[in-house]
Amino acid sequence: MRRLFLLFFFSFWLGKNSSAFLTSGPEQRTNSCSKNVVVHQSRAKTALHAVPTTKQNLLNSLDDSQGFNSATKERTKLVEELTKTNPTPKPGSKEAFSRFAVGTWKIVYAPHISTMGSLAGGSFDPVVYIMHPDGLMTSHARFSFPLIGSGWLSVSGTYGSNDDDRVCRVDFDKAWLSIDSHDTNSESAPIATFDDVPESLSKIIIQTLGQIGFVKSVSVFPVSYLDHDTIVFDFELLGTRICARKVASMEHKTFL
Repeated sequence: MRRLFLLFFFSFWLGKNSSAFLTSGPEQRTNSCSKNVVVHQSRAKTALHAVPTTKQNLLNSLDDSQGFNSATKERTKLVEELTKTNPTPKPGSKEAFSRFAVGTWKIVYAPHISTMGSLAGGSFDPVVYIMHPDGLMTSHARFSFPLIGSGWLSVSGTYGSNDDDRVCRVDFDKAWLSIDSHDTNSESAPIATFDDVPESLSKIIIQTLGQIGFVKSVSVFPVSYLDHDTIVFDFELLGTRICARKVASMEHKTFL
């Protein structure tokens, strides 16, 4: 029953050369040094008073720029401001995905997930997406709750563009669950793929329930911001925005 409850619970949320100096006279060297000092001072003042970008402001507001962060009004506002500076034309297109998508991404901000975790007295961290160059993807979400325990909910499927413009879509078709053993205090790693899960009745049940939870009508996500290491996409079902950051390339897959 615990596995069934977990699956239903999770399915909802689914930056003058040196020679001239040496051959110049004392007066020339003094003037040159003075000019250099002025230039360096000017550059220092410019750097000191440089205005942080919207993206820098958001990252500075986070407790962990590569981990999950709790929801605050300030962060939600900064995410909203970030979307106004999107540098990528057609961020939900195939061309944009081919440039940026491949690799491992972690969710750093998702108000609905924070709220859900808090209400249940637990947490979701990390929530990871592994995007492959062939359009396949895997997601692992670590959960920890007092009455349920801890472990990983994993799903896999495909990703692509819904309109070759701004909207992406994900189509999951596999779901599996791994629960931490009570015999060890160490944190487990997720089971990498559905095929790696040992055959059992629970595997069949979880997969069946997972397919019921994969609702295609809520599997489309408008992309509001995209660059080489940051994405913001809209979860329209709950009216929130999710921010994720790339933490590894495909050649250096890691997420723990």
